[in-house]
Amino acid sequence: MKETAPSLFKRSKAGDERAFRNIYDNHKAGKYIAALTITRDVQQAEDVTQEAFLKLYKAQHRYRDDSNLGALLFKITRNTALSHVAKARRFPRTLQTWGMTDKRTAKTRSVNCRTTAPCRTRARCIRSCASM
Repeated sequence: MKETAPSLFKRSKAGDERAFRNIYDNHKAGKYIAALTITRDVQQAEDVTQEAFLKLYKAQHRYRDDSNLGALLFKITRNTALSHVAKARRFPRTLQTWGMTDKRTAKTRSVNCRTTAPCRTRARCIRSCASM
């Protein structure tokens, strides 16, 4: 017999990790789709889904045992996804500018940059790339 969400949530709040794992398994697909709809990026949607469940796990003591778990998780997922989208809009060039780091942990230029010297600051990289 499949256990109901309120009883799983109650057991999870009591410290049963297996109960929270069941909650995760039952709800992850729907919350991933909700995150993917908002972020429109597979990797970001996976991150948002994991972060939403982590937020629920850390704050589960704040919620009532009889609360609608699906609606609660959707709300957490939606707000987390919207935060990720807003952050991506505020810092649109950060990922393209900084690229990968080399062994000396100095930042390297993006793939579109024509120089190979490591960047020490973001502003210097933007100025030097713009002047080429």
